[in-house]
Amino acid sequence: MKLRGKKPQPSEKETTAMQFGEVRKRFGHLLNEIEYGGRRIVIDRRGHESVAIISVKDFRAFEAFEQQAKPASDVFETDPLPTA
Repeated sequence: MKLRGKKPQPSEKETTAMQFGEVRKRFGHLLNEIEYGGRRIVIDRRGHESVAIISVKDFRAFEAFEQQAKPASDVFETDPLPTA
C-alpha cells in the first residue's frame, strides 16, 4: 500500500523490532509511519538490536528529558543507599 501524500492514522506509540533487510525494503513507508503515526522502529542487525528510529518530536522530548535528568553519579553522591 503506497501512502502518496496521505498521513497514516495516529495511534498509540508502537515500538517494533525489525530485521535490517526488512527496514531497507520498506524504508519510505516506515518513515511515514514514524513521522505521522508515532511508530518507533528498533533495528536488529546480526542478531542484536543496534539502532532505533524515532520521530523528531520523540527525539526532542528525549533531549529535554536528558537535559533535566541528573547524572547517575550525582544521584548516588547525594542519596546514598541505606545500609542495614
